[in-house]
Parts: sequence; structure tokens; C-alpha cells
Amino acid sequence: MLGALEGLQQRQSADGQLLVVVAHQGSNDAVKQVVSTLEEINQVQGMPLDVKVLPLDDLQTYRGPALSGIFIASVEIEPESLRQLSVVHGVLVFSPFAGHVQAGAVAGIHVTDRILPAINLAQARRAGVRFKAFFLRVAHHAE
Repeated sequence: MLGALEGLQQRQSADGQLLVVVAHQGSNDAVKQVVSTLEEINQVQGMPLDVKVLPLDDLQTYRGPALSGIFIASVEIEPESLRQLSVVHGVLVFSPFAGHVQAGAVAGIHVTDRILPAINLAQARRAGVRFKAFFLRVAHHAE
């Protein structure tokens, strides 16, 4: 999903990395799997990923280096939190959990007879996140 963003290069840190935070609420065994998968991916469009884990409460008050994206690793995160994260940080908030895109995450997955990326265009606009045209054509548009 990061690779589908317009202006991804502008989201790089000073050292050229894309800072992706894995957000969770409470203890979450899924966090280790998500971090491992993102570290295996290692880079997007030739830019290395810097993967950090933060509890949701810490992320809501985060004031560190600019984020490139947020990956949600807990199903129990409230819709209002999903909406706030993308707007406050101005980044792609991705959640693989059913109902999260409609609830306020910017992107996720849509499963029917095939698996498609899902995007919430209204939330993407509020966050200032813009996708490339080809991605918009193939993605499922959630409301």
C-alpha cells in the first residue's frame, strides 16, 4: 500500500528510510508476526523500511520523527482512534481487520471471490493521503 502513495519520497526520514509504526492495544501476539513480515519486505520502491512498535496510547501522543505509515495489529481498536491516527499524523493507516476501513482506517483488504486492496477515500482526503491513479482503479472503495 505504501508503494501506491503519491509522493512517497517526501515521506522519507533524513536518513532515507520510511518509518512505519506497528500500533497495538494491550498485549498482542500478532505484533511479532507483523514486524517480522515488514522486516522481510525490507524496502518499498528502493527505500528501506524502519519498523517500530508502539502501543496505541503512545502513538496518539507521539511527537517523534515523521511517520510514513501506521499498521494496525489489534482488532479491538475503536473507530474514532482509527480516524484520528490518519488525520493527526497525516499518513496511511492500514488495517487488515474486517470493518476497520469502513470505521476509519485509510486502507486495508477486501475479500470476496478475490482479494483486493480496500481504501476509504473520504478518510484518505482528511489525512491528506493521495494514491496513484492505477491503484484507485483496482482498489475496492469502502465508505
